[in-house]
Amino acid sequence: MNLKVLFVLIGCVWGQQVLGHELNFGLFELYEKQNSFYMEIRLDKVNTLKAIGIDDYSQNIQSLQCELTEYLNENIELQINKMKTWLKYTEISSTEDVVVILAKVIVPHQPVSEIQIRNTILLSEVDTQTNIIKTYFHERNRSFRLNANRTSTLIKY
Repeated sequence: MNLKVLFVLIGCVWGQQVLGHELNFGLFELYEKQNSFYMEIRLDKVNTLKAIGIDDYSQNIQSLQCELTEYLNENIELQINKMKTWLKYTEISSTEDVVVILAKVIVPHQPVSEIQIRNTILLSEVDTQTNIIKTYFHERNRSFRLNANRTSTLIKY
């Protein structure tokens, strides 16, 4: 794991416990496995449910798969080597605080030279939201922070 991301995560967890206020971030990890690309997404559960219009926070996240995938599709755009992709959601789960989504990135498998991502997940709903994009290709970890002022980035390898 990239040390910068690790320190951000430790700081967020520690800061939330010590300071008693929310630190809002989403983690988006893009990686390659068995000649396919995947994205693992981790989001705050309460904020995610609010974003899709659900007030009952005890509701089973799997029962909201249609609403959740529609929201994700509206707020994430991903290109690999200038080829538009789409996400096939293969697993959705949650803990008390976190929603975890695993998606297969549908695009022909190829060596990665650049990744373009636009991500506005929870930016309209949460003023302080930061989305951390993490990639690992060509034996290099790369991490980027997106927020309301910077909703997209171009990652070159």
